[in-house]
Amino acid sequence: TLFRSVATDLSRVVPLKKQQGFLGMVSQILDKLGNLARSFLPSILQIILSLLSTCVFALEHREKVCYLQRIMETLCSF
Repeated sequence: TLFRSVATDLSRVVPLKKQQGFLGMVSQILDKLGNLARSFLPSILQIILSLLSTCVFALEHREKVCYLQRIMETLCSF
């Protein structure tokens, strides 16, 4: 699964601010769609739970994630 691949490769972690922004966007979409989103709720819940487990993992390993993201930003700037 995605979580397992992230767990073995911290460089693949999406920045927490982007994850937070995505969750906010999903919340707004669900508010707008209301009952129309009911049939999609199982899939949406699975995505959100996966994202939350990735967030928890990233927060538990915050120092390593930040270090790897700085390296990636440096490499991409060349």
